[in-house]
Amino acid sequence: MAVKILGGIHRSRMLRTPTGQDTRPTRAMVREAIFNILRGETEGARVLDLFAGSGAMGFEALSRGAAHAVFCDKAANAARTVKENARLLKLEDCCTVLQLVWPQALAHLKAQQQEFDLIFLDPPYKMDVEPVLLDIAQAGLLADSGQIVLEQSTGQASHIPDMLAVDKARQYGQTSLYFITHGRG
Repeated sequence: MAVKILGGIHRSRMLRTPTGQDTRPTRAMVREAIFNILRGETEGARVLDLFAGSGAMGFEALSRGAAHAVFCDKAANAARTVKENARLLKLEDCCTVLQLVWPQALAHLKAQQQEFDLIFLDPPYKMDVEPVLLDIAQAGLLADSGQIVLEQSTGQASHIPDMLAVDKARQYGQTSLYFITHGRG
């Protein structure tokens, strides 16, 4: 299976996806909606694509002007696929790939004092994301004016930690999107 980049300098380029049933690439309609909402906010951004799979979200951001993307996935197959996509797009210099489970990845990024303008979270649909959001907030990984874009199955309720707030929510078929920022208080 292949995924097409929808906009920016790499528009229409194909990305490889990991083999097997462990990843679920974000549908083109949903990716397009996300980047329409984020219009202009990707330019120069530092991006974290957690639960990266093929890296489609991070590569879409890079194609639209992001400065650097960190891709994290626990699966060796996914990490290899992201590295291959970076090579094919000639983006190796602006990509970092971490093959770690999410708590290790976030601890590693915190230890490096990383901060991100955009964090894409597309975890397995049955996963409780509250601990992930809490770790991101407590580690200081979200820039002051940054956003977390959370993709979940419609009907799956998530508790958002108090230090974060849902700025926008959208629904596309069976997919719900939440644009999360720092809490107001």
